Amino acid sequence: VALRTAEKEDLWRVNRNAAVYYSRNNIDQEKAMKFINTSLELNPKSWYSMLVKAEVMYNSGNAKEAIKMAKESMEMGIAEAEANDQKFQYTDLVEGMIENWSTNK
Repeated sequence: VALRTAEKEDLWRVNRNAAVYYSRNNIDQEKAMKFINTSLELNPKSWYSMLVKAEVMYNSGNAKEAIKMAKESMEMGIAEAEANDQKFQYTDLVEGMIENWSTNK
């Protein structure tokens, strides 16, 4: 329903949220990947969408690429925060995910 009723400028978020739901609830990783790819096509500058894609990749069995993408997402988030004279608040979260994925390949 949300995909059909969302405003055009919000579609990237709705697709990202669908990816999170499908992936974290282990419903369908392939559909989750389609949703997150659509989200990133609509907004390639979202560090969080990149992190969600990394999570979907990990949940699909691709730990090596997931770790690489998670690191890229953190770099994007740090750059975005610095550009706004802020501190990136999610370093511990992303580093924890990377550490977990590195030991649970």
